[in-house]
Amino acid sequence: SIIETFEPGTKVSYTAANVTCNLGVWNFTDALIGTTAGSDRFNGTRSSRLINNGSITMQFDKTGGMGTVTVNHAAFGSDGSSTWQLEASTHGGASFDAFVSSVYTTSGTALVPTVITLNIPGDVRIRIRKLSGGGNRMNIDDIAFTGFTPSNTISTGTISGSPFCISNTADGSVT
Repeated sequence: SIIETFEPGTKVSYTAANVTCNLGVWNFTDALIGTTAGSDRFNGTRSSRLINNGSITMQFDKTGGMGTVTVNHAAFGSDGSSTWQLEASTHGGASFDAFVSSVYTTSGTALVPTVITLNIPGDVRIRIRKLSGGGNRMNIDDIAFTGFTPSNTISTGTISGSPFCISNTADGSVT
């Protein structure tokens, strides 16, 4: 897997702007890079912090598809809970309708990993949107991505039983 750590990023206000992080550029809207020890929750020295209906959005595609995305999240300081959702785009960010996750709740002061299975082939980018909680702030750190895994796989072995036929079609599929 590859992991977005937000460590090289710098952004000190909630105003919308692009931020260069370790995997690439992300758009932060109602979000910043949090570095406040004891209040921001992070592994390392930085994480993203969202407020209101904030979002963080990849401005680049992960090639080779996405299998799972693990999002580590926690409440900022002593703030109350918030809800959030992960969305995926296969159209370069023109729309985020290729995948929409369940709604997750963030509460508590320890980073909690949530594993979300997308299993989308091709070029994919994600957006994480804070849905509720108003002024309650939440941190997101160490977003881990795995590659796409086809659901129909063929393994080596012995086939026995009724007669069968396997043919390789021009498009590479097996029937």
